[in-house]
Amino acid sequence: DGLSRALCTLPAASKAGDVLVEISLNGGLVGSISSGSDVSFRYYDGPVILSVESAVGDAKGGTIVTITGTGFASLQSFNASDPDDTQLRVQFGTTIAEPALEYNDTVIVQRTSWGAEGSALVRVGLNGRTFSTSAAQFEFVGLHAPSMRGVRFADEGTTLIFDFDAQPTNYGGMTGAGVCSR
Repeated sequence: DGLSRALCTLPAASKAGDVLVEISLNGGLVGSISSGSDVSFRYYDGPVILSVESAVGDAKGGTIVTITGTGFASLQSFNASDPDDTQLRVQFGTTIAEPALEYNDTVIVQRTSWGAEGSALVRVGLNGRTFSTSAAQFEFVGLHAPSMRGVRFADEGTTLIFDFDAQPTNYGGMTGAGVCSR
């Protein structure tokens, strides 16, 4: 809203660790507001993926895989008061899976999400939003349950259109068109 928030761009760090965040308005001149708080920001090394085993699984999801690499627990101690509060997520292609079954700094045990048949990149994100540049391959085989991608009204405003992911068959029994019912 501009009145109670500030947007800051932080410089790159030379190493991982916590740094204090200080804000000064007006360069600290008389009449400005300065923060001498203990608010900190954590720079961390991004995760690196070395391998995924099993590298092939059902497109419906649910395959248990073991991901090996480094830096998976870089943010684990960030919220030490609640160790179950983790933002670590694994992405299969463009789909983010449920939270990991277990993990430490070098191993993640993860249940796969669903995925379109074919090859997908596996990436790890420590903050739930930004995913690693390093990746490994996972191969989805078979068909998955349809996934609704969106709902919208047609231009005339009385027809509701459901958009599903593209899948080359009638796996979900989605044939024809009909009136929506309760």
